[in-house]
Amino acid sequence: GSYTALATWRAERDAIARNLQRGLRPPRPARVEGLESSVIFEATGRGIEIGGDLYDVLPTEDGCWVLIGDVAGKGSEAAGVSVAVRHAVRGLTREVDEPEEVLSRVNELLLEGTGLNDFATAALVRLRRRDGGWTLTAASAGHPPAIHVRGGGARLLGGGTVLGALQDAKVHRHDAPFASGDTLLLCTDGWLEAGPQSEHRDPLELARLAEYLAPLALEEMTARLRGDAISRTHGELRDDIVLLALRRVDARRPD
Repeated sequence: GSYTALATWRAERDAIARNLQRGLRPPRPARVEGLESSVIFEATGRGIEIGGDLYDVLPTEDGCWVLIGDVAGKGSEAAGVSVAVRHAVRGLTREVDEPEEVLSRVNELLLEGTGLNDFATAALVRLRRRDGGWTLTAASAGHPPAIHVRGGGARLLGGGTVLGALQDAKVHRHDAPFASGDTLLLCTDGWLEAGPQSEHRDPLELARLAEYLAPLALEEMTARLRGDAISRTHGELRDDIVLLALRRVDARRPD
Protein backbone atom coordinates (compact mmCIF):
# COMPACT_ATOMS: atom_id res chain seq x y z
CA GLY A 1 0.00 0.00 0.00
CA SER A 2 0.97 3.63 0.37
CA TYR A 3 3.26 2.86 3.31
CA THR A 4 5.36 0.48 1.18
CA ALA A 5 5.46 3.03 -1.64
CA LEU A 6 6.65 5.71 0.79
CA ALA A 7 9.34 3.41 2.21
CA THR A 8 10.52 2.54 -1.32
CA TRP A 9 10.59 6.21 -2.30
CA ARG A 10 12.60 7.08 0.82
CA ALA A 11 15.10 4.30 0.14
CA GLU A 12 15.51 5.45 -3.47
CA ARG A 13 15.88 9.08 -2.42
CA ASP A 14 18.55 8.11 0.13
CA ALA A 15 20.42 6.05 -2.47
CA ILE A 16 20.38 9.00 -4.89
CA ALA A 17 21.67 11.32 -2.16
CA ARG A 18 24.48 8.88 -1.31
CA ASN A 19 25.50 8.56 -4.94
CA LEU A 20 25.47 12.33 -5.31
CA GLN A 21 27.58 12.60 -2.18
CA ARG A 22 30.21 10.33 -3.75
CA GLY A 23 30.38 12.77 -6.63
CA LEU A 24 31.05 15.67 -4.25
CA ARG A 25 34.60 14.83 -3.48
CA PRO A 26 37.53 13.05 -5.00
CA PRO A 27 38.64 10.01 -2.97
CA ARG A 28 42.06 11.61 -2.44
CA PRO A 29 43.35 15.05 -3.38
CA ALA A 30 45.17 14.99 -6.72
CA ARG A 31 48.95 14.96 -6.42
CA VAL A 32 50.71 18.24 -7.12
CA GLU A 33 54.47 18.39 -7.51
CA GLY A 34 56.10 20.30 -4.67
CA LEU A 35 53.06 19.99 -2.36
CA GLU A 36 51.99 17.41 0.20
CA SER A 37 48.31 17.09 0.99
CA SER A 38 46.17 15.41 3.62
CA VAL A 39 42.38 15.29 3.87
CA ILE A 40 39.93 14.15 6.53
CA PHE A 41 36.32 13.77 5.47
CA GLU A 42 33.95 12.61 8.20
CA ALA A 43 30.47 12.18 6.75
CA THR A 44 27.82 11.79 9.42
CA GLY A 45 24.89 11.57 7.04
CA ARG A 46 22.59 8.62 7.41
CA GLY A 47 20.60 8.47 4.21
CA ILE A 48 18.88 11.75 3.57
CA GLU A 49 20.78 13.61 6.30
CA ILE A 50 23.73 13.92 3.96
CA GLY A 51 25.31 17.36 4.26
CA GLY A 52 26.59 19.69 1.60
CA ASP A 53 30.32 19.78 2.38
CA LEU A 54 32.65 19.63 -0.61
CA TYR A 55 36.31 19.99 -1.45
CA ASP A 56 38.55 19.66 -4.47
CA VAL A 57 42.21 19.98 -5.49
CA LEU A 58 42.67 20.85 -9.17
CA PRO A 59 46.24 20.59 -10.49
CA THR A 60 47.42 23.20 -12.99
CA GLU A 61 50.64 23.52 -15.00
CA ASP A 62 52.04 25.88 -12.37
CA GLY A 63 50.51 24.49 -9.15
CA CYS A 64 46.88 23.97 -8.20
CA TRP A 65 43.51 25.35 -7.14
CA VAL A 66 42.12 24.29 -3.76
CA LEU A 67 38.37 24.51 -3.07
CA ILE A 68 36.38 23.95 0.09
CA GLY A 69 32.71 24.73 0.51
CA ASP A 70 29.54 24.09 2.42
CA VAL A 71 26.02 24.22 1.01
CA ALA A 72 22.95 25.15 3.07
CA GLY A 73 20.58 22.37 4.00
CA LYS A 74 20.80 18.60 3.93
CA GLY A 75 19.85 15.74 1.72
CA SER A 76 19.74 15.29 -2.03
CA GLU A 77 19.01 18.98 -2.74
CA ALA A 78 22.09 20.10 -0.83
CA ALA A 79 24.11 17.32 -2.44
CA GLY A 80 22.90 18.47 -5.86
CA VAL A 81 23.93 22.08 -5.20
CA SER A 82 27.33 20.85 -3.92
CA VAL A 83 27.91 18.88 -7.12
CA ALA A 84 26.91 21.94 -9.18
CA VAL A 85 29.30 24.22 -7.26
CA ARG A 86 32.20 21.81 -7.63
CA HIS A 87 31.62 21.32 -11.35
CA ALA A 88 31.19 25.07 -11.90
CA VAL A 89 34.52 25.75 -10.18
CA ARG A 90 36.22 23.00 -12.20
CA GLY A 91 35.00 24.63 -15.41
CA LEU A 92 35.63 28.24 -14.41
CA THR A 93 39.20 27.70 -13.19
CA ARG A 94 40.15 26.63 -16.72
CA GLU A 95 39.31 30.06 -18.07
CA VAL A 96 39.44 32.51 -15.13
CA ASP A 97 42.73 33.43 -13.46
CA GLU A 98 41.59 35.07 -10.23
CA PRO A 99 39.91 33.09 -7.43
CA GLU A 100 37.62 35.95 -6.39
CA GLU A 101 36.33 36.20 -9.96
CA VAL A 102 35.59 32.44 -9.97
CA LEU A 103 33.55 32.75 -6.75
CA SER A 104 31.69 35.81 -8.09
CA ARG A 105 30.64 33.73 -11.11
CA VAL A 106 29.53 30.89 -8.83
CA ASN A 107 27.40 33.46 -6.97
CA GLU A 108 25.70 34.39 -10.26
CA LEU A 109 25.02 30.73 -11.04
CA LEU A 110 23.47 30.14 -7.61
CA LEU A 111 21.29 33.25 -7.99
CA GLU A 112 20.01 31.91 -11.32
CA GLY A 113 19.06 28.58 -9.69
CA THR A 114 15.47 27.73 -8.87
CA GLY A 115 16.11 26.33 -5.37
CA LEU A 116 15.07 28.51 -2.46
CA ASN A 117 18.11 27.45 -0.43
CA ASP A 118 20.86 27.57 -3.02
CA PHE A 119 23.31 29.20 -0.61
CA ALA A 120 26.92 28.19 -0.19
CA THR A 121 30.01 29.36 1.62
CA ALA A 122 33.32 28.73 -0.10
CA ALA A 123 37.04 29.37 0.00
CA LEU A 124 39.09 29.04 -3.16
CA VAL A 125 42.88 29.23 -3.12
CA ARG A 126 45.32 29.33 -5.99
CA LEU A 127 48.84 28.10 -5.28
CA ARG A 128 51.36 28.92 -8.02
CA ARG A 129 55.03 28.37 -8.71
CA ARG A 130 56.49 31.69 -9.80
CA ASP A 131 60.08 32.78 -10.39
CA GLY A 132 61.51 30.00 -8.26
CA GLY A 133 59.05 30.62 -5.38
CA TRP A 134 55.36 29.98 -4.74
CA THR A 135 52.50 32.43 -4.26
CA LEU A 136 49.16 31.97 -2.54
CA THR A 137 46.00 33.83 -3.57
CA ALA A 138 42.90 33.09 -1.49
CA ALA A 139 39.30 34.16 -2.01
CA SER A 140 36.77 33.80 0.80
CA ALA A 141 32.98 33.98 0.59
CA GLY A 142 31.53 33.62 4.08
CA HIS A 143 33.40 30.37 4.75
CA PRO A 144 35.44 29.66 7.91
CA PRO A 145 38.82 31.29 7.23
CA ALA A 146 41.55 29.32 5.52
CA ILE A 147 44.65 29.32 7.72
CA HIS A 148 48.12 29.99 6.38
CA VAL A 149 50.77 28.76 8.84
CA ARG A 150 54.20 30.19 8.10
CA GLY A 151 57.37 31.17 9.88
CA GLY A 152 56.30 33.78 12.41
CA GLY A 153 52.74 32.59 12.93
CA ALA A 154 49.38 31.76 11.44
CA ARG A 155 47.27 34.11 9.35
CA LEU A 156 43.49 33.89 8.87
CA LEU A 157 42.31 34.26 5.27
CA GLY A 158 38.59 34.85 5.78
CA GLY A 159 35.82 37.35 5.14
CA GLY A 160 33.23 37.81 2.45
CA THR A 161 29.54 36.94 2.31
CA VAL A 162 27.57 33.79 1.52
CA LEU A 163 27.18 32.96 -2.18
CA GLY A 164 23.70 32.74 -3.70
CA ALA A 165 22.11 35.35 -1.43
CA LEU A 166 23.09 38.78 -2.80
CA GLN A 167 23.51 40.14 -6.31
CA ASP A 168 26.91 41.54 -5.36
CA ALA A 169 28.32 39.01 -2.92
CA LYS A 170 31.43 40.30 -1.19
CA VAL A 171 34.44 38.08 -1.85
CA HIS A 172 37.61 38.87 0.12
CA ARG A 173 41.02 38.33 -1.44
CA HIS A 174 44.31 37.60 0.33
CA ASP A 175 47.77 37.38 -1.26
CA ALA A 176 50.97 36.01 0.27
CA PRO A 177 54.16 34.19 -0.61
CA PHE A 178 53.91 30.44 0.09
CA ALA A 179 57.36 29.57 1.36
CA SER A 180 58.99 26.19 1.81
CA GLY A 181 57.48 24.49 4.87
CA ASP A 182 54.34 26.69 4.87
CA THR A 183 51.02 24.96 5.50
CA LEU A 184 47.55 25.86 4.23
CA LEU A 185 44.67 24.48 6.29
CA LEU A 186 40.99 24.60 5.29
CA CYS A 187 37.99 23.30 7.21
CA THR A 188 34.19 23.33 7.20
CA ASP A 189 32.19 24.58 10.18
CA GLY A 190 31.51 20.99 11.26
CA TRP A 191 34.97 21.07 12.83
CA LEU A 192 34.44 24.40 14.60
CA GLU A 193 30.95 23.46 15.84
CA ALA A 194 31.61 19.88 16.93
CA GLY A 195 30.14 18.99 20.33
CA PRO A 196 28.04 21.10 22.69
CA GLN A 197 28.15 24.88 22.27
CA SER A 198 30.49 25.30 25.23
CA GLU A 199 33.03 23.14 23.36
CA HIS A 200 32.84 24.96 20.00
CA ARG A 201 36.06 26.52 18.73
CA ASP A 202 36.50 29.74 16.80
CA PRO A 203 38.84 30.17 13.83
CA LEU A 204 41.48 31.84 16.02
CA GLU A 205 41.64 28.73 18.20
CA LEU A 206 42.01 26.58 15.08
CA ALA A 207 44.81 28.89 13.90
CA ARG A 208 46.62 28.55 17.23
CA LEU A 209 46.22 24.77 17.15
CA ALA A 210 47.44 24.65 13.55
CA GLU A 211 50.50 26.68 14.46
CA TYR A 212 51.21 24.40 17.42
CA LEU A 213 50.80 21.23 15.30
CA ALA A 214 52.59 22.53 12.19
CA PRO A 215 55.98 20.92 13.09
CA LEU A 216 54.30 17.48 12.79
CA ALA A 217 54.00 15.48 9.58
CA LEU A 218 50.93 16.66 7.66
CA GLU A 219 48.93 13.43 8.11
CA GLU A 220 49.62 13.56 11.84
CA MET A 221 48.53 17.19 12.00
CA THR A 222 45.15 16.50 10.38
CA ALA A 223 44.70 13.33 12.48
CA ARG A 224 45.21 15.37 15.69
CA LEU A 225 42.74 18.02 14.52
CA ARG A 226 40.20 15.30 13.73
CA GLY A 227 40.80 13.84 17.20
CA ASP A 228 40.12 17.24 18.75
CA ALA A 229 36.67 17.42 17.10
CA ILE A 230 35.79 13.80 17.88
CA SER A 231 36.73 14.23 21.56
CA ARG A 232 34.43 17.26 21.80
CA THR A 233 31.49 15.24 20.43
CA HIS A 234 32.16 12.17 22.61
CA GLY A 235 32.01 10.18 19.39
CA GLU A 236 28.63 11.55 18.19
CA LEU A 237 29.24 13.78 15.17
CA ARG A 238 26.16 15.74 14.11
CA ASP A 239 27.67 17.49 11.11
CA ASP A 240 30.09 16.55 8.35
CA ILE A 241 33.70 17.59 8.90
CA VAL A 242 36.22 18.36 6.21
CA LEU A 243 39.85 19.16 7.05
CA LEU A 244 42.14 19.73 4.09
CA ALA A 245 45.82 20.60 4.50
CA LEU A 246 48.53 21.33 1.96
CA ARG A 247 52.20 21.93 2.67
CA ARG A 248 54.98 23.14 0.44
CA VAL A 249 57.86 20.68 0.31
CA ASP A 250 61.00 21.18 -1.71
CA ALA A 251 61.73 18.42 -4.15
CA ARG A 252 64.43 16.21 -2.69
CA ARG A 253 67.56 16.12 -4.76
CA PRO A 254 68.73 12.61 -5.65
CA ASP A 255 71.83 11.65 -3.66
